[in-house]
Amino acid sequence: MKGIWRIYRNLVITDLKIRYGGSFAAKFWVLFQPMFYLLFMTVVFFGVLDVRFGGGGLTGYVSALFLGLLPFLALQESLVRASVSMFERAQLIRCYPVNKYLVPLVPCGPALITQGIATTAGILILTVVGRGHPTMLLVPAVIGIQIAGLTGLSLLAAAFFIERRELQPLLHWALQGWLFLSPVFYPQEKLPGFLGTASLGFNPLAQWAVLGRLVVIEGRVGPPEVWGVALLLNLALLAAGVFWYSHRYPVLVDRV
Repeated sequence: MKGIWRIYRNLVITDLKIRYGGSFAAKFWVLFQPMFYLLFMTVVFFGVLDVRFGGGGLTGYVSALFLGLLPFLALQESLVRASVSMFERAQLIRCYPVNKYLVPLVPCGPALITQGIATTAGILILTVVGRGHPTMLLVPAVIGIQIAGLTGLSLLAAAFFIERRELQPLLHWALQGWLFLSPVFYPQEKLPGFLGTASLGFNPLAQWAVLGRLVVIEGRVGPPEVWGVALLLNLALLAAGVFWYSHRYPVLVDRV
């Protein structure tokens, strides 16, 4: 197990060096990328469309948007790159006996590191301005639930799109549709009736956003059933991803 973790850590570090080690400015993109996205969406939804979270002002909206947007950016990066990961590292797969799960999960590492840095920065800012809560200590539990779902989804993306490479460009549009159908830019209450219930029950992105807002912004744990449903769904995604990817792995290796 230690050997697998060491190989994975080295692959993630190499990936980070390739992406951010080429220039001094590139290293700051880890923080600036979500900030630019946050600024643009705040102008559109808060400034133009007058969307509010819980009747709050600009600070409340930015905080709530931040905690929904960061998981989506991690999801987007992980799935898009996992869908082509085996082609990018075909030589490694053919020549070295690496664990079959490592390659499609390498993109999750940088994505979660970016999210972790940005989330920590946001929590520190809220604490400094007097909006800190003891429940912020539950953020690692929220991210742990997210990691389970993100792992499963990345494995499913790798298994599906490596066999159907011609459909890979559609993933970007599917993710954008998923984003706008999730309570990221608007509160959960905006989704009427069954749609709102279904979103929280079957949409992992909605669950990650809602749980993060509960413990960071609202300062409460929330109903146990919300945590239970989120845990069950994300563990189910993990199990489905492991099963399907493992089942299709010999075929995937032949294709790369």
